[in-house]
Amino acid sequence: MCYAYVERHVHGPQGGVAVIPRSRVRVCEGARYQTDFELIRGRVGRIDIDVEVSGEARSVSEVTARIAGAGDDRITIRETVDPVGRAARGVLTSNIALRDTAQAEVLNTLTADAPHARGTWTARKSSRTRRWPRRCRSSKYVIRRPTSRTKRPSVV
Repeated sequence: MCYAYVERHVHGPQGGVAVIPRSRVRVCEGARYQTDFELIRGRVGRIDIDVEVSGEARSVSEVTARIAGAGDDRITIRETVDPVGRAARGVLTSNIALRDTAQAEVLNTLTADAPHARGTWTARKSSRTRRWPRRCRSSKYVIRRPTSRTKRPSVV
């Protein structure tokens, strides 16, 4: 079973809108979930994305965000993928482009605790100014795999 959710935004040049998408998803055994959020034209003003995905055995979870911020836009992205089942997979991809005085905060967390669970995290940021805005934080990528050789899970 496969489910895809796509949210595409096209706004005018003035901004002043708040876009606040929220989702909590449980991906069942053997299922596939994919979500895309895109704002590639126009200005919003404030974006606050909060996505949490939990994947059971042999599930695949893909979370992608593509956002272009300009003017005084404020972008906050919190994406969490937890492949908790055996052989579950997760992918987090964030592509952020900033212009003018726009600010972005990206907090992505990928935690794989189950045997053979794995994940990939990618963040790309670009800016037309020489220095980054004051509030630009990076993400967290954690993979914990219990093994018979170690008593504690390894953290990468």
